[in-house]
Amino acid sequence: MDVMNTPRNEEEQVLTMAFVNMQPMGDVYSPESALRAGTLFPDIDKPFRIGGKER
Repeated sequence: MDVMNTPRNEEEQVLTMAFVNMQPMGDVYSPESALRAGTLFPDIDKPFRIGGKER
């Protein structure tokens, strides 16, 4: 354990940290299609499944 970098109080603690890879700009939906799909980007438009059934 690195004592030098150990948070001393709650204000110094990091609760979460995210890493997001850079993605190249690709195709985008039209505004109407994006609203229907819930995303502007077709590359991340994936089916939402609950219990194996698509919604």
